[in-house]
Amino acid sequence: MPNRGRERLLADLTPIAEGRFERLDVRARSSEMVSLREAFNRLLGELEARRRRLIQSEKLAALGVLVSGVAHELNNPLSNISSSSQLLLEELDSAEPDTLREWAHTIDSETERARRIVDALQDFGRRQEPHLETVNLADLLERTLLLLRGHLRKAGATVENHVPLDLTLPADAQRLQQVFINLLRNAAESGTNLTLHIRAQGCSLSGTPLPPDATVVGELGCQVRQRQPMIEISIEDNGAGIPAAVLPRVFEPFYTTRAPGQGMGLGLYIVQEIIQEHDGCIAIASQPGQGTRVVLRLPCGGHYP
Repeated sequence: MPNRGRERLLADLTPIAEGRFERLDVRARSSEMVSLREAFNRLLGELEARRRRLIQSEKLAALGVLVSGVAHELNNPLSNISSSSQLLLEELDSAEPDTLREWAHTIDSETERARRIVDALQDFGRRQEPHLETVNLADLLERTLLLLRGHLRKAGATVENHVPLDLTLPADAQRLQQVFINLLRNAAESGTNLTLHIRAQGCSLSGTPLPPDATVVGELGCQVRQRQPMIEISIEDNGAGIPAAVLPRVFEPFYTTRAPGQGMGLGLYIVQEIIQEHDGCIAIASQPGQGTRVVLRLPCGGHYP
């Protein structure tokens, strides 16, 4: 193979090495080069077909998890409502008034619990394309912290916001705020007398290295693959940390370690959905007793040549 042809082929293969599976231009003088490029294009076509089948399979699996989770979450309050209603019907004329009030209170509280589950599922189902606008990150975080002020005070957590005042990015402000609300609530509830640190750094093709055992959704090297400069945002707490056996499952829908009625396990799943809607990626690094660090990487607009 002539040097010029080899150099051109190597240049054409560079995007593939970076994860951009684009077709190769088959124009060439040498029949050997034409055959090689056509073989690569057939391989790329097969890879794309397999990727689409895998995505469909994952969607079906996720639907099964969703149906199972909904059934489990709603079954508990409905069972309690049914039991209390049955007791009321059977003991209405003979039970003490305090007992009747207790059963009625159980029905009321479990009905409210079921309503919250339905509301959460409706929020979960309202997926739409993000409405991107230029968002000042520091301002958005300040508004978020104002909304969470009571929750943070109750949890005994303080927040140190180190985000530069002039840092902006294209984002759906409402959706991104939901990400910060969920992450900051989780961090505040991870222990007592906590300090949460929020940091951000501007557009770059490189990010802060993470431990190899961090749990990642989306490829943290996506900014290299796409030649896309990214903003990196981290939220770090000094809480109890996450056990190694739990960490790989934190983004699964309906997975929670909280007591029944204290959470549905949709918070982090919704977070990763929003981050991926923005073409970003998210990672969580944590060890028991050493706190947790959540890293978000989001495109900041523009591409490097």
